[in-house]
Amino acid sequence: MNQIRKIVQAKIDNIIQLSEIAVDIKHGGTIGELRESYLMDFFKDLIPSSVSLTSGFITDAAGTISPQLDIIVTKKSALPLIEMKDGLSVVPIESVLLVAEVKSTLSTSHFSQIEKQNESITSMKLTGNMGSKDFIIPTIILAYDSEINQQTLIEWMKCNGNTTVCCTFKNDTLVKDRDILVFKNIDFDIKHHGVLAFVSTFYKMLEYLNDERDYKPNLDVYLTGRPKL
Repeated sequence: MNQIRKIVQAKIDNIIQLSEIAVDIKHGGTIGELRESYLMDFFKDLIPSSVSLTSGFITDAAGTISPQLDIIVTKKSALPLIEMKDGLSVVPIESVLLVAEVKSTLSTSHFSQIEKQNESITSMKLTGNMGSKDFIIPTIILAYDSEINQQTLIEWMKCNGNTTVCCTFKNDTLVKDRDILVFKNIDFDIKHHGVLAFVSTFYKMLEYLNDERDYKPNLDVYLTGRPKL
């Protein structure tokens, strides 16, 4: 086994161990918050230097704004994000590569939340020369555990086009391609195979989006409401 896999597997082992220890804290909200913070730290470690990561809201120049998002991955060479406080930012739509939702335990109650987020982002307009057609912001779900039947989750992902990956540390990982691919948690005698598949898929998505996303946003529209002459 190579050292890269060993290191990533050790990080996953550590998150699972810490998450199980959190059960001893007899407060449901605290357990969920701790598990989500461990997952957030894991996600942040995956971000290459060519992109930025923040939490907060996405907006367009017309004033449409998304619900609060756990993770927003942005292209550094696009418009700057506007820092607010406590790690929250307002990010122009043209700068966004993908978003991620982090959950302690994924349930069907989260479906409508993610759908509303995707609908809000999809409705936004770009300020650059290219229109919003074919401008898709993928959504990734990263969860510690899930109480959803796998087939139910697969059918939901098929109908909710922007949600492209669902990785669950204690269950399998689902990746949308032509169909929904299932990467088992343990497969080919590889521990945490599903999460490792998520890491690989995530890197490929970021590499593709960062290379292909070459929109030229118009900052003047954001600041003055008129196109730059």
